[in-house]
Amino acid sequence: RIPGTEIEYSSHPIPLFAPICRRACSGSDLNESDNHSEAISRALDVIHSVDAESHRCIETVTRQVVTFSTMDGESFATLAAHGAIFLRTPSDCDEVFFVEDLAHQCGHLLFNAITLDRSELIAIEPNTPLGKLTGNSHEERTLHVILHGVFTECLMALILSGALEADLFEGRQRHELQGRLSLIMRRLQLDLNRIRDLEVFTPAARDLIESFEEVFDGVYDRGKAGITSCDLRNQPYTFCYRRFAALNPLPLTSD
Repeated sequence: RIPGTEIEYSSHPIPLFAPICRRACSGSDLNESDNHSEAISRALDVIHSVDAESHRCIETVTRQVVTFSTMDGESFATLAAHGAIFLRTPSDCDEVFFVEDLAHQCGHLLFNAITLDRSELIAIEPNTPLGKLTGNSHEERTLHVILHGVFTECLMALILSGALEADLFEGRQRHELQGRLSLIMRRLQLDLNRIRDLEVFTPAARDLIESFEEVFDGVYDRGKAGITSCDLRNQPYTFCYRRFAALNPLPLTSD
């Protein structure tokens, strides 16, 4: 168990999940990671202190956390193993990494739980590629997938910004937290722009999208300077602090 929770934890491959993991990681088997249960516990404590309701929801839907180390694939959650999340851990990860990745992957569990009937949100085939509607041939996500993405981006933005505003981290960790928030906010802005004017969503989905807009506006208004000042030109899809620090040196403080 992750300390302080009823969530099962594994840092080594579980045979039952092997076929699921190979599909998610380009055919690769998962490698055992270091034991991160204490860091995950600390990250959950941060989430609880920032947003107790989100923490309650996360603990309600999350049954198992699996950490892994492999060169292929990213962290993921899937309906094929609903209740479990799979976190790819970089060598230098600590609770700051887990605050974001728990919000991200547990956010997928939450959205799967509350959108069992996809027709309640999307008036056409939910698996319609977004690019088919926007004319962007490079956009491969479906309508349902991008709603998933915006939901998790909002949850990450709320929790990361809350941790910053509460001064829960300092030094390098706060610097990393700011970079992660900036990247998520820019992704959220782009995704909201992609779906805002699509006339394929039900009234229930429009209400959700309106709430997503409110999250973006609120987080941006409270932290505009820190969000816009970050140079993210060298960032891959998954945030890399080493690259971030190369373009955004840690501010020096005087004693």
